[in-house]
Amino acid sequence: MFQFAGSLTQPYFEGHFEGLFQQLRIAKDKDDFGRFIAHYDKHMSAAHARRYFEACKAFLGAFSEFSQVHHLVTANVEISDDYAAASTNFDATRMIYGNLFEAFGDNMEVLIALNNVIEGRPFDQLRTIGLAAYRQTDKAGRCRAIADNADMAAVCVEFDNQVRNASHHGGMIFDRVTGTVEYRFGKGGQGDTRTMGYATYLARSSRLFIQLMLLFRLEILLANEFGARLPL
Repeated sequence: MFQFAGSLTQPYFEGHFEGLFQQLRIAKDKDDFGRFIAHYDKHMSAAHARRYFEACKAFLGAFSEFSQVHHLVTANVEISDDYAAASTNFDATRMIYGNLFEAFGDNMEVLIALNNVIEGRPFDQLRTIGLAAYRQTDKAGRCRAIADNADMAAVCVEFDNQVRNASHHGGMIFDRVTGTVEYRFGKGGQGDTRTMGYATYLARSSRLFIQLMLLFRLEILLANEFGARLPL
């Protein structure tokens, strides 16, 4: 599974995974790392596994759509709105960005905990709040907690709450004539109308899925190396 997840992110994002691996190497020598592993084993792994399974099932189930751009994304080729997708089965993909956003926003608590340890704090203590309180925060701002860690921030590039809201709550409209996706920007979807090409939507969803797979690989490695329950 480690290799399979890697195959969905390579070649370009292997460097991102190496960055996460280096952060794990730093964290393992810190004081609270052992307590984090015990917590991960009992309280994180099983729930994370369910999210990874559901994300893979949804994304790969619609891979006939995502395959139009996925390999370009893994090669770091920019997909502009000028790129036209041959297949436009929007019904199969409309909710996937939102669901991936939710899974990533929850499972990135592993990065938060590791960063806490790296910065010399207990794994469950951020700079100003505890991990339990962090879990209650709006997912839209969760990447800010690791913004100063370049290797971790690099896997949080695609994380757009506005697209999430439109995707998750059925707020997207697809124009089959122009091949564009329309959604409302702003709080509660009450702002200006934004558009992006369907291929762009596929590419952004692929990027978010890749980020989730980088987390998945990190957790498999962490669990295997330090004796925790595998997130499978």
